[in-house]
Amino acid sequence: MTKREVINEMLANEVIASNENWTEFLNHEIELLDKKAESRKNAQTKAQKANAELKAEVLPHVTAEGSTVTEILARVGSDKIATSQKMTAILKSLMADGTVVNVKEGKKSLYKLA
Repeated sequence: MTKREVINEMLANEVIASNENWTEFLNHEIELLDKKAESRKNAQTKAQKANAELKAEVLPHVTAEGSTVTEILARVGSDKIATSQKMTAILKSLMADGTVVNVKEGKKSLYKLA
C-alpha cells in the first residue's frame, strides 16, 4: 500500500474527514506527493546529462551519406565514448531531436544527417 493510498483511506474515514485540521494536513501531504512526482518526471539522469554534452561532439562526425555506429565511433575517438552502446544511445537522442535519421540497408543500420 502506497502513502497516497493510505492518505486516501484516511480521508475516507468519517472521523478524520470531520476534523478540519487533519483533512488540511492530509491534503497538503497529497500536494507534496504530486509535486515530488512531477519533479521526478522532468529530471534528467546523470547519464542523460552526460549524453547531452556529448551530442555536440558526435554530430559533426555524422555524414550525409550515412555511417554505422562503429564508423562514427572510430571518427569520434574511443577516448570520449568507450562503447558502441553509448554511441547508439547518443545517436537515438539525436534522432529524437530530429537532426539524425536511421536508415536500414540490408543488415546494416546507417545513421545520417536529416
